[in-house]
Amino acid sequence: MADATTTLLNGATRTDETRMTREEREEYQNLVNAVNEEARDNWDNRDWRQERAADIRDSIEYNFESESLFREYINYRNLNFEDRRIIRQTRGLKAFWLARGGYIEESQLRTSEFELPRDMIGFHVSEQEDKLRINFAETSAELVRLGTLRLEAELNRRLIQLMEAAVPSGSPFYISGAGLGQTAVNGALDAIADMGGGQGGGPVTLLGRQTMTGQITNFSGYSNETLEEIRQRGRLGIYRGANIQTVTNFLDDDNVPYLPANELWVLAGNAGEFNTFGGLLFKESTEDLNWYWHYVARRDVGGMIMFPWRIRRIVDTSITPSTASTYPPLF
Repeated sequence: MADATTTLLNGATRTDETRMTREEREEYQNLVNAVNEEARDNWDNRDWRQERAADIRDSIEYNFESESLFREYINYRNLNFEDRRIIRQTRGLKAFWLARGGYIEESQLRTSEFELPRDMIGFHVSEQEDKLRINFAETSAELVRLGTLRLEAELNRRLIQLMEAAVPSGSPFYISGAGLGQTAVNGALDAIADMGGGQGGGPVTLLGRQTMTGQITNFSGYSNETLEEIRQRGRLGIYRGANIQTVTNFLDDDNVPYLPANELWVLAGNAGEFNTFGGLLFKESTEDLNWYWHYVARRDVGGMIMFPWRIRRIVDTSITPSTASTYPPLF
């Protein structure tokens, strides 16, 4: 039955039921019923719960690796858990013109070396055992969906925080004004390309919420085909060779957006890098004196901005940053 659980988590749950045919809905419901029946029969079996918890872990990793756009705009790799990421930069070698028989001046190499720091990101959820016994299939699928979204949201927030620290308001790479001007965006793209941004190290990305990226489609120079592609895909278009990436307006538990509504980042993929170390680690348990199931997952992540001159931070002062959502949650 593990195959049914894996299929449900990795495939069926990502299908919009309203678009299924009658046969597909029946097949989906059969999967749900099969997994729920297995959960009722095996919930007190610790080995079974461990296997299902591993399925959840694998599905979160799969969704993040296959559906997350994080690696589309910053250098990203998944290293082994025990690996260390050492970043080296060597400079100082010079070349000289000279007459035949002349003496070539010597030069000294200077090497800067540092290790990418590692942090941990994780989440801990609990749920009543009765609910899981009755409806394990859809509850676990929801955990996969939310776990994937929160991991991506937190990585996006950490990237923005690092870029904000690298390009504060007093930086020469900070641009502000009323409205998003095409001249400012073009100038930022040209400057980043001139400083080696994107060359051999990933694309250049125009990154922001819809309030900012939506203004780019009003620039002159767009073809109808490109505009239609943006409308259909909803997240990615091309402007002067740079990817337009609209970041989801994630809200935290206090209903505060992770990202300001009035900032557009022009980011070269080789301005920095993010690495994950090993896979998602997890633990599951039930309480001895209560009826709650706990699921804890964590992952080691390291990120750094090394070249802030390959970033431009464009702020539209005519838009409120929106520190809190005007639309409260339903519950």
